[in-house]
Amino acid sequence: MRRDHKVVVLSSDSSLIESYETIEDSGLNRENELRTKRRFDRCKIKGDEVVVINSFSGKDNATVKKLDEDEESDFEVNKPVPRKLPKVVSSGAEEARRIQVRTSPNVLYSFLHNLSKEQEAYISSIGLGHLLNMKVDGCASIMGHYIVKNFNADRMVLKLHHREIPINRQVIHEMLGLPLGHVTIKSMPYREVTNDTITVWRKQFEDEDNIRPRAVQQVIMQSTRAYLMFKVNIFVLLCNTLGQSMSMGTCDLSMLSKVTKHLDLSDIDWCGYVFDFLKETKSAWNPNSKKGFYVGPIILLLKVFDAIQ
Repeated sequence: MRRDHKVVVLSSDSSLIESYETIEDSGLNRENELRTKRRFDRCKIKGDEVVVINSFSGKDNATVKKLDEDEESDFEVNKPVPRKLPKVVSSGAEEARRIQVRTSPNVLYSFLHNLSKEQEAYISSIGLGHLLNMKVDGCASIMGHYIVKNFNADRMVLKLHHREIPINRQVIHEMLGLPLGHVTIKSMPYREVTNDTITVWRKQFEDEDNIRPRAVQQVIMQSTRAYLMFKVNIFVLLCNTLGQSMSMGTCDLSMLSKVTKHLDLSDIDWCGYVFDFLKETKSAWNPNSKKGFYVGPIILLLKVFDAIQ
């Protein structure tokens, strides 16, 4: 006998986080993959319950009852789980919005976890060693929308679960481990982007006029040396993944005007760089548009959200 059930997950303020369907057929347990990549990774049917496995932090499970069409229930939390979990309601809720990002956190994650020892040593030498332990490799579309929508760029606070988390350079340093350097990228000396170093850099790519972050990541992973082109590559990739990406999906290459053959990334104020774009990109994002892309520091917001759970 086949029975269909629908589960809808809301946050504590009744914002829809995730919805999914479960199927029970002839007493056999079936496993359904959730659309969300990170926060709710998968569920399993066990008798009259659905176990939602939380893989974003990799440590907590939550158990919820299966719902028939007109039935309501609340989460039953497996002890010990101290935080308040979202409610589960019937399927009459409004359809959840999903965020669209041009540059997935996976681009940075894959780069950082496929470096040679020499390259890892260089990353550590410029104060970015903490990034080598980065765990965020994706963005749950519904959860991401919920987080960005609740970020107030005017007051620079993330409003979640009846509390506000202020975001400043120090918080960014604590969340991402980025250095509080003394040199801003804007203050670095300007150079013409037509110099020999940039010409050689562009030759790494098949389409020099349409360079995307994923292409830069792939070029980095083809070498094991920490030479000048590697430094330029990570400069471009970090700017486009930690700060602002372009709405059309190509790399912002404005930082190339700061590149010389003696490029020094050791004292850059990466926290200030992320802070500035966090403020700027929120105002350009339309939470009600299905076609608009969020191009800001989604990795930071995911880290802050995870830290308070």
